[in-house]
Amino acid sequence: MAGTSKIAKSIEGHPYTKGLAVIITNDYEANPLLSALPGIHRDGEEIQKAFSRLNIAVHRECNVTGHRLKDLVAEFREYFTSNHPPNYSEKYGCISFVFSGHGREEGYSLVGQDGEGVSLHEEIVKPLLEEGGMDGQLGRTSKLFFI
Repeated sequence: MAGTSKIAKSIEGHPYTKGLAVIITNDYEANPLLSALPGIHRDGEEIQKAFSRLNIAVHRECNVTGHRLKDLVAEFREYFTSNHPPNYSEKYGCISFVFSGHGREEGYSLVGQDGEGVSLHEEIVKPLLEEGGMDGQLGRTSKLFFI
């Protein structure tokens, strides 16, 4: 998968990066069932600049559906568990996941642009923590979640 996913392209475009941040901003302007969040993409740009100043590669997407959100987590996990040598955690200090949009208290879900809920624990955090166990590539790397 190296070099094929959007996540891979974001990382490989920054060979001296100290980590990776995935930033998602959803404005819901096209979804009449959810209140719009004006200015949220501008916030995402500022967050991206902050990570870039820290020499962290950024993969940013706007207005993602629930399905795409799950795909991003899978791409992220696949890239790091399949393509990096054992010293990954020495090269990359951390991985970060930033979601700015609506959520649901019930089931602690993040809400995609399409209104689909994605379980924060079961479909985002747990797959990243469990992949390869604590001895795997992701297990030895600091993980930050900003929701």
